[in-house]
Amino acid sequence: AGVDSRTYVDPDLISGITVTKGPDGSVGGAIGGTIAMETLNVADILAPGDTYGVRARMGLNSNGVTPVIGQTGSTTSGEEADNWTGSVAAAVTTPGVDLVAAFVRRVSGNYFAGTEGDLTVENQDGQQERLSNYGYGQQIYNTSEDVTSGLVKATLRPADGHELQLSYLHYGNAFGEVSPSAIANTGNVTWQLPLSSVNVDQASARYHYRPDDNDLVDFRLNTYFSNVDETNVYALSGTTGEIRQQARNFGVNAENVSRFSVSDTPIALRYGGSYVTQSARPLDSYDAWMAGWALPANGDQDIGTLFGKAKWEPTSWLAVEAGLEFLSYTTEFNGQQPWTNSGADFTSYSGQGVSPNASITVTPLPGWQLYAQYQAGIRPPSVREVSFTRGEQIFNPDLDAEEASNWEFGTNFLKTDWLTPGDKARLKVAYFDNTTDNYIGREYVGNYMSFFNYDYVRFKGIEVSGGYDTGSVFVDFGFNYYTGFESCLKDGVCTDYTQQADYLTNQIPPKFTASVTAGARFWEDRLTLGGRVTYMGERLAPLVKDPKYLWVTTLWAPYTTVDLFGQWKINDAMTLDVSVQNLLDAYYVDALNNTDMPAPGRVIRGTLTAKLGSSEPVTWPTFGLPARNM
Repeated sequence: AGVDSRTYVDPDLISGITVTKGPDGSVGGAIGGTIAMETLNVADILAPGDTYGVRARMGLNSNGVTPVIGQTGSTTSGEEADNWTGSVAAAVTTPGVDLVAAFVRRVSGNYFAGTEGDLTVENQDGQQERLSNYGYGQQIYNTSEDVTSGLVKATLRPADGHELQLSYLHYGNAFGEVSPSAIANTGNVTWQLPLSSVNVDQASARYHYRPDDNDLVDFRLNTYFSNVDETNVYALSGTTGEIRQQARNFGVNAENVSRFSVSDTPIALRYGGSYVTQSARPLDSYDAWMAGWALPANGDQDIGTLFGKAKWEPTSWLAVEAGLEFLSYTTEFNGQQPWTNSGADFTSYSGQGVSPNASITVTPLPGWQLYAQYQAGIRPPSVREVSFTRGEQIFNPDLDAEEASNWEFGTNFLKTDWLTPGDKARLKVAYFDNTTDNYIGREYVGNYMSFFNYDYVRFKGIEVSGGYDTGSVFVDFGFNYYTGFESCLKDGVCTDYTQQADYLTNQIPPKFTASVTAGARFWEDRLTLGGRVTYMGERLAPLVKDPKYLWVTTLWAPYTTVDLFGQWKINDAMTLDVSVQNLLDAYYVDALNNTDMPAPGRVIRGTLTAKLGSSEPVTWPTFGLPARNM
């Protein structure tokens, strides 16, 4: 936990993404929601009817120059980098076995900022403050990537109803980065550091059993292991340092869904449990004084859950769901007590609790739903929050786990053949009220930093999303408007602002966001042309300076970006995708970004995808010696 979120998977290896809002019993400790990414399957590579084949993809993009280690000062030019992506994926499918293998290379250089827009924004004192030390069209150091990634995946169906999926994923990246604390409003921002690196290895096994003749059994058992080795380069006062660290994660979850009827009304019971353990270790020893502001986490965490949920549909227009989750956790510091520590010894946190959830869905008319739901969940203190990570940090032995209570009320509309034959329309309108008790914040008291619990933090707002598609033209839209924010301390003092030292500050979203995508299809859907407009408004809550904290949290100004995209299906085997991101070359700092670095200016991208395959039956080679005639 902290202010960084990193995802180590290449886009060319992703088949689909599923987003779940709120707590999820199968993922212990996730209270804000989960994002599940499915890697490539045979259907992503093979055309319908093919039994084996290959997908090859090559892409080029503009706006990137080769990083020059040690380069300083502002520049608007450089040696053009090899900004390209190449991938190849192969697949084989038979009635009993699916095999997928893929390899990806992705290289991109430092990008240039945009040239249109405000360079300043009004700060908490009413003064105009620069968004970044980088200006219009300047090279943004430490933004390059050099990715090598690979996937091997096998799906086995040994008998009716049984499926076992085994996969291995590797991700390696040599990339540029700079610490947000070092870059914020200081003179050493515009220089190219040595590259950081990360190597990720992950293996997973997923088993699913659902017999055709037994509705009481729909069993899933999933397990995974990952190892992450990182070397992070940071900067301070014109010097560079290096942090080498390792993180390992192991998780397993099992669940079953039993479906049956009582008095001719269907009931589904989902129940199971999960266990996750993770550890973080420095790979070198670090002195608390010399590297005191950037120490790697050093600890372990174990989370176990048991959950059950029932869904009852007493009529065709009513569905009721309710469930409980039990969670137990331990988070422990495993490093040496720092000699700089003047407070309580760094030890551990542990606890347990029960979280309920419930929902009701009413369908007054076909295609129209009204719903209300309540979700609760527990997030234990993370490995980083129990670890000694800064030289001035002191331990808070009374830190409690966060407890989320989320309400949502809304309506869904889904209709086909609405205005014209074959069209599709959808609309969702929802009101949410999310409260997190014991929200974990960060504060400076005197010369020391520590974590603490708010009494609660609350966000309220409205979501609207939808789309309309006639087949020849389409439009999708999404709007999000926060109607309220409140953070309250244990002493009863509540505020509608945040302070710059607090991690909460970097979680404050724009008050209003909007996105509209529209396009049209031509030539029997072989050509698609469209565009997207995105708007990000001002911060939901103002930022107040904390005189005890040196660094300033990133500010952003409201901004609008325009993107264009097109796809041409050249033939049944080849597809060309072209896009222009940030068409108007806007200069802006991303909302919720924790670093004072502008986003990329205009980027032109083209990708050619080719699929070759065959529908000939696959014959597996014979292994071993042939049988002898007796």
